[in-house]
Amino acid sequence: WPAAARQMTYQQQMEHDVQYILMDLEWNQPLSHLSAQYRRYGKQLMFDMIQIGAVKLDSGLRMTGSFKQFIQPGLYRKLHPRISRITGITQEDLYGAPQFIEALERFVSWCGEDFALITWGCDDISVFQQNLNFYLKDERAMPPVYDLQRLYGAHTGGSKNRAGLSSAVKFFNIQPSPEHPFHSAVDDAYYTALVFQQMPEADKVLEYP
Repeated sequence: WPAAARQMTYQQQMEHDVQYILMDLEWNQPLSHLSAQYRRYGKQLMFDMIQIGAVKLDSGLRMTGSFKQFIQPGLYRKLHPRISRITGITQEDLYGAPQFIEALERFVSWCGEDFALITWGCDDISVFQQNLNFYLKDERAMPPVYDLQRLYGAHTGGSKNRAGLSSAVKFFNIQPSPEHPFHSAVDDAYYTALVFQQMPEADKVLEYP
């Protein structure tokens, strides 16, 4: 994450109006753990990001914009059939897409300066951090990220089992739309935003870094 990208501190977010950015990622994996790329680089990069999706909400939880960006994988370049089947992303979608650093710059520019970055669970963050380390060749850290899945778990009884996004969508009687299929990054971000809008005291997500 570029060092120039400023983000509000936790205390600032609690005291001021804040934009919320609900983010979701898709990533590729090696065709085989015996491949030359994985044997050489697998400990540094297990998954190659291929899509960033996000929805932006204002302090009143109104949707104000969305972001969708395919990314050309730099290491595991051939799309794994399982990933294509789950996400609907094809090899053709990735041809001509920007590589990670350019895609990151576009996303950071879209995010702006004052925001709280929110995901459903923590898997995306570890993958994002690995891609940052691998492609930027330094130890630049992600900005603070908050976990809506944990807030939802606390709201529904504090179960240690982490609920899937589709379960939360059903819980709040949100009707899935054919125009927003699950397992596309921007559409999963869209459903995450809809769940977020339904949460009592949604700003308490800032208590779940």
